[in-house]
Amino acid sequence: FVDAATYYKENQGLTGIPWPWASLNYATGGINDGDYIVVLGYRKSRKSHVAVEVAVHTVQDCGEPVLIISNEMSFIDMLERIGCRWSQVSYDGFIHGALSDDDITKLKNAHEEITHQPNLTIAHIPVTGKLALAKVRSLIEKHKPALVIWDGHSLSSDSDDWKDVYFMSRRTRALALELGVSIMITAQLNPKKSEASYKAYHQDCTVSIRIEKDGDWCHCTTPEVRKAEGASWSMKCDAGFPFLESPYKGTEDDAKEKVSDEMVEI
Repeated sequence: FVDAATYYKENQGLTGIPWPWASLNYATGGINDGDYIVVLGYRKSRKSHVAVEVAVHTVQDCGEPVLIISNEMSFIDMLERIGCRWSQVSYDGFIHGALSDDDITKLKNAHEEITHQPNLTIAHIPVTGKLALAKVRSLIEKHKPALVIWDGHSLSSDSDDWKDVYFMSRRTRALALELGVSIMITAQLNPKKSEASYKAYHQDCTVSIRIEKDGDWCHCTTPEVRKAEGASWSMKCDAGFPFLESPYKGTEDDAKEKVSDEMVEI
């Protein structure tokens, strides 16, 4: 344990791949091998953009290989989001045709870099259940990523019944442990079954992140983490630019209440 204390001191408490945000690094020690990380939110809450932020940070800033899998988006749709974040060009401007000539040039350069980037793999898997798990296993064994991001994981279940959701979540967790790879998923909460779907995902994960979109802000909370009682932070979510961490947009009591409520009111 003396060696561990020295290691923690030398690495400022980090034991894995650092997150883009100090709040999560402090709470978790980074993204560690075998982690099963769940990003939950309702429709259009910027779950995919948060996942892209983590992916680009891991490749660009940390030099670690990332495999991005999507059950929802096509290869092109995911590439567009990654390209905007890679070049720090507004995704909102991209989809509304409001980019400048300089922005277009940045995107072209980003496309060239991404195309020749060995540490980034993007895959679309339009299958569910055991077939989806087998496909993901095959991709992990082939590309050997340090981090897998499985976007739209809720669509990989055979149905939206909580038992099917639970089956896929538990098997994904087992896959992360067996292969010793970090797997981060995004999942959409069903407004009519939010409590059941939340519990199905939350009970097996090592880190859960709940996202609430509020205008131009994206509020995140982690109810339970390894090294702390929880973390709360806000990000300006003009997709395409780095999601810069800001203090939680509310009082300290609001933040504490929000973290605890995640386990009760979802």
